[in-house]
Amino acid sequence: MRVGMDFGTGANMTLTAWTSPSDPSPGPVVAVMDTTGDPEVFIWNGAEKVWRSGPWDGLQFTGVPDTATYMGFNFSFVNSAKEVSYSFQVANSSIVSRLTLNSTGAAGGLLQRWTWVWAAGAWNMYWYAPKDQCDAVNQCGPNGVCDPNSLPVCECLRGFAPRSPEAWALRDNRGGCARATPLDCGNGTDGFALMAHAKVPDTTAAVVDYRAGLAECAQRCQRNCSCTAYANANLSGAPGHRGCVMWGGALEDLRVFPNFGQDLYVRLAAADLGTCRPTCLRSSAGFSLSRSSTS
Repeated sequence: MRVGMDFGTGANMTLTAWTSPSDPSPGPVVAVMDTTGDPEVFIWNGAEKVWRSGPWDGLQFTGVPDTATYMGFNFSFVNSAKEVSYSFQVANSSIVSRLTLNSTGAAGGLLQRWTWVWAAGAWNMYWYAPKDQCDAVNQCGPNGVCDPNSLPVCECLRGFAPRSPEAWALRDNRGGCARATPLDCGNGTDGFALMAHAKVPDTTAAVVDYRAGLAECAQRCQRNCSCTAYANANLSGAPGHRGCVMWGGALEDLRVFPNFGQDLYVRLAAADLGTCRPTCLRSSAGFSLSRSSTS
């Protein structure tokens, strides 16, 4: 079974939840592969995005880092002119697993992986999403970062401040964050700061070149005044599959993980690349997040 798009036949291979646990008719909750930009899986509840997998980084979806700990599973991601699809296989025939989508969950829409436990004669829930507060789409607004291990969970990127300090103080983060210092791309003074362990932003409108390396990606983004961030598209190390993803405009639906995730390079004005200010919370490989004093 695959989730994705077959361009040859036009088939859109999706998971569709039942309307309710007692009504098996197709409901409004679907898991679908968005093939624009750098493809990723979304859960939709009608017109509302409930969850985003993050793009495939050559090893896993960046928003599902715990797949690195799976035992006995093989994951396949195909991105070609013929199809974009995701599937999984089990290495041992004694492992029985299924991936389901239902209409329950806080936001309506819950993706679950189950495995059969032979000794108990029952299904065991192996993984599920959305999992935490930061799995909610765009929890912290544009240019905000969600960290479930921080209190409060929303922070602004370094060099950014809440658009509405009053709303931010009340934990209403939908407005997100705005730059504290304007960029100066024309004079070439802008630079990039590294955000480690990230679920990279929504890639629907991102520009992707799977042939470019990270150094070339940095040069392209530096020259393009509309480019606000870039990242490697492929971390598998496979020859010829390096990849460059570039974002323009606001960075949407950002979160961080404690140990997994991807490196994201965010464009900042020269003034915001210097010494960490008093409001700086932490630094990680040259990147820091700042929290408004009103939050």
